Amino acid sequence: MNTEVLDKSTLKEIFEMRLALEIGMVDFVIERVKPEDIAELRAIVSVKIYQKILPIDINYYR
Repeated sequence: MNTEVLDKSTLKEIFEMRLALEIGMVDFVIERVKPEDIAELRAIVSVKIYQKILPIDINYYR
């Protein structure tokens, strides 16, 4: 988004609307989440954490 096109007030309103939509979606998501969804998210997070803690090429050592 080119921030020069919109003034600060408009940008603030857009971000506030986005925040309201995201918060409003929580109930929707919570009602529909499945154990498989949680497992997938945990796998994604563990990979990201692993990559951050160990930012080396593991294949280099194989």
